[in-house]
Amino acid sequence: MAPEAGVAATKRKLVFVTGIGRGLRGALAVELAKRGHNVAGCSKTEEHVNFLSSLLSSIDPDLFHSLFFLSWPFWIDLNS
Repeated sequence: MAPEAGVAATKRKLVFVTGIGRGLRGALAVELAKRGHNVAGCSKTEEHVNFLSSLLSSIDPDLFHSLFFLSWPFWIDLNS
C-alpha cells in the first residue's frame, strides 16, 4: 500500500515514538507511516517490535522504519 497522496518525499518527517509496541502509540506509528512519514521508535517487548516492524514494512517498504527493543531499566549517559 503506497502512502497517501500529498506527502512528497521532501516533506516526509522522521517521527520518533516511545512505547511504540501497541495501543495508541502503535496505531499512531501505523497512521504516520500510511501518511508517508518515516517512523522510529522503541518498546519494552521484542515481540511487539517485531510485529510492528513487519506491519510498517508492509505499508511501504521504501519508508525508513527503525524500531528497537529496550530492556528496562536502561540508562543513557549524557556526559559522554
